[in-house]
Amino acid sequence: MNELLIVTGSSSGLGAALVELGLDHGQRVIGIARRNVQLDHPNYIHLQADLSEIDSLGRLSEPLNSYLDASQGYDRVVLINNAAQLGPVGLLANLDLNELQQAHRLNVLAPLSLTQLLLNQTVDTPLCIANISSGAATSPYQGWGSYCSTKAALRMLSQTAALEYANRDLRVLLYAPGVIDTPMQEEVRNSDPQAFPNVSKFKALHASNQLADPKDAARELLQLVQRQDLPAFYESRFSG
Repeated sequence: MNELLIVTGSSSGLGAALVELGLDHGQRVIGIARRNVQLDHPNYIHLQADLSEIDSLGRLSEPLNSYLDASQGYDRVVLINNAAQLGPVGLLANLDLNELQQAHRLNVLAPLSLTQLLLNQTVDTPLCIANISSGAATSPYQGWGSYCSTKAALRMLSQTAALEYANRDLRVLLYAPGVIDTPMQEEVRNSDPQAFPNVSKFKALHASNQLADPKDAARELLQLVQRQDLPAFYESRFSG
């Protein structure tokens, strides 16, 4: 199958693992990240952009549209919205609204913007959108008001997209990778206990080697993406 895979947050962690496995599977891969990536592979294209900036999202439209041109004849396009930020961390009364606005741009508006672009450019091409979720999308965590609210918003947007475009060949996946060994987990462990009282739980998971390998979660997600028997909206979490 001639498939195009687009991964945000592709420079490290789960995103980098998804890029590597996608290339191993013979997919054409576009990675989008704030940092540049030195990856010399004939099937890889890197777009450097800060998705928390609205202007960056606008500048992505032209290069993405050129790769999505129907003349390239993709059998299927897959978008994995992986880029996200944890902070600001702290009790609601203390959150900086500018930082909160940036989190909403990256965690909610960026996935929505890319979803809009693909919905408009792949009308006659099968499309799969996989949004990276978290237990924080459905359960509140003290000190994680920003992260919980943005992941909850992304969850509802995912369900809405599947409902609104049920007449198209579109599948929307919501995948929670669990506690995996990524830079975000390091950020979690460095949290101030006053701002995030549950920090000791995550330190204990790391100390006891209970963090999952990002490649295992990436492998499971790509297996889900390839399934043709899933409903228009499907929610899952890492089974490892």
